[in-house]
Amino acid sequence: MLRQTDTANLRNTAGRHYRPDIDGLRAIAVLPVVAFHAFPQIFLGGFVGVDVFFVISGFLISQIIFHELHAKSFSLRGFYARRVRRLFPALMVVLAAILAAGWWALLPVELIRLGQQVVTSVAFVANLYLWFQAGYFDPAANTYPLLHLWSLGVEEQFYIFWPLLLILLWRRSRLMLPAIVLIGVATFLLDVIFVSHRVAVFYCPVTRAWEFMLGAALAWTTFGKSPGAPVLPKSINECASLTGLILIGGAVALLNSDEPYPGWRALLPTVGATLILMSGGTSRIGSLIFAARPLVFIGLISYPLYLWHWPMLWLARLEGFASNAWRTIAVCIAAVILAWLTYEFIERPIRFGYRKRPGFVTASLVTGLAVAGVIGGLCSVDGAPARWNGAPGHWDKEILTLRDYAANLSLFTTQYQWGKCLLYPKQGPKDYADQCLGDNRGAEFHAVLWGDSSATALYLGMHALADGRYDIALLSSSACPPFLADYQFFADRPNCPAINAYILQHIQETRPDVVVLSTAPTYQNDMAKQMGATIAALQTIGVKTIVLVGPLPSWPIALPALVLQTYFNDSLKAVPHRLELPQSERDAVSRLDAQFESVAAAAGAIYVSPFGSLCTERLCTVMIDGAPVAWDKFHLTVAGSAFVAQDIYGKLGKVPQLMEKGGSH
Repeated sequence: MLRQTDTANLRNTAGRHYRPDIDGLRAIAVLPVVAFHAFPQIFLGGFVGVDVFFVISGFLISQIIFHELHAKSFSLRGFYARRVRRLFPALMVVLAAILAAGWWALLPVELIRLGQQVVTSVAFVANLYLWFQAGYFDPAANTYPLLHLWSLGVEEQFYIFWPLLLILLWRRSRLMLPAIVLIGVATFLLDVIFVSHRVAVFYCPVTRAWEFMLGAALAWTTFGKSPGAPVLPKSINECASLTGLILIGGAVALLNSDEPYPGWRALLPTVGATLILMSGGTSRIGSLIFAARPLVFIGLISYPLYLWHWPMLWLARLEGFASNAWRTIAVCIAAVILAWLTYEFIERPIRFGYRKRPGFVTASLVTGLAVAGVIGGLCSVDGAPARWNGAPGHWDKEILTLRDYAANLSLFTTQYQWGKCLLYPKQGPKDYADQCLGDNRGAEFHAVLWGDSSATALYLGMHALADGRYDIALLSSSACPPFLADYQFFADRPNCPAINAYILQHIQETRPDVVVLSTAPTYQNDMAKQMGATIAALQTIGVKTIVLVGPLPSWPIALPALVLQTYFNDSLKAVPHRLELPQSERDAVSRLDAQFESVAAAAGAIYVSPFGSLCTERLCTVMIDGAPVAWDKFHLTVAGSAFVAQDIYGKLGKVPQLMEKGGSH
């Protein structure tokens, strides 16, 4: 990313001059990103700062190339050498630091994943790697220490192809602006059309290209004008700067991660950035706000700040340091200090001291980054298990079990019946397999388990303990809570209303003895109100016995990894079977648990509280029969599911209508 400014260097680059307002704009871009990563529940739209960076990069990179092509001094070798000297020094330092921290703090399976991230970051394809791993807004994304380098991958892919295209267009300069506009419009339309595929459009360089084209179009329209001259007439220059600032601020304040993005919503920050750049830094707002010294300082260090802040927040959360707002703010301040040190003592000496031996400096940086990639590759082989106390052969059975749960996500996929009874995001009700409708039609009681993946988790234990008496139909879908028509589902789950309508109709037609409702504790809407409406709908169609299963304890990271980290980091003699649930998570689950219990009581439904059964005081059970309770933050393993299923069956045994039909269970 182009994040800092060397005044002397810019003045010597084909007549370009230094614009402090662009450094101020960089600050306005990076600060919301840091705030969003530090406090995602407060700064909901801070992620749009990256889009502002893309516009700045498109403008400055295109501007540099235009001037050098005009002066007949452009060379691909020189262009890429400058990119190396600008980007590699800080990136090398951050990768070295995160590898060292990972060697010390991570479990083998986690170090394997870190190694993979380092390799893909060095190759500048982190966006493509993350595309197939986890969405940027997925809760699991918080476990990726190099998640933020996706944007660096997108920019580097832009740097590879854009200079080549400009060279081809240069001799036909009348086609330059039409070509830029055509690329921008075409890629914007692709972004809008496929925005429901939120992970793909977020990481794909093609659906991001239009953001760079906004900057490139501005660079071409200002090419040949006096340095720093505004594009707009003076009478509306101030209005453009103010409008740009309002658009960026509005995007930060109004957008959130539940909405499809980028798509048309990304016009807010990108058009805002374009308007600010168009002013040429000559407006009063440009002088008073964007060129203000504090913002210029942050802009100068914005690239290393962007690199440092997320790994530091990740490590602080991993070690339990970022347990409150003040500690999180302290981590962010530390990231600013590290960014300044990186800029002052690593970036500047290399960028300004390379002239005596430019080839050697560039080659050394490339070699250094390649070494980081090799080390990452070695870590990705087996995660260096010998780092921990004793060799794997000396670990007890629970340690090995936890490692297997942390590593074998294929078992998670198999046990949860993905694509069959737990539908993928794009599947619809017709995709349910026959086995989902029950596998014991001669049983005494017939039950329907309805919900998202948390309902699938309950099926593991309910099926294992059914003892031939219960025929259980599992009808669940990823991130589709059992809420009805007036609920606003995630945009990338377009079939949720149809799925839930189908399940309600199936219940009405088959008239099961019991309907069990379950949902993850991660939705932001009024979940208790929605669940109450679903219970009422079930009672309207004649369902007499409804079981509402409350929220599960939700851990900061995957539970098997958390238990292992506690064991190793605290040098415990035995694997802990109970751990303290952090206060923030405890408060959130406790609040929802009480709301659900109240809804069930008011409706005459049975309430089962896994939170109440697993947690007492501040401690929660994390190991049952030698296995972790959950696979990840809250999805139950077979052992955890069986524990909760005992409570469900215990409550069902005391229900009068079931006793009359088949006796107490």
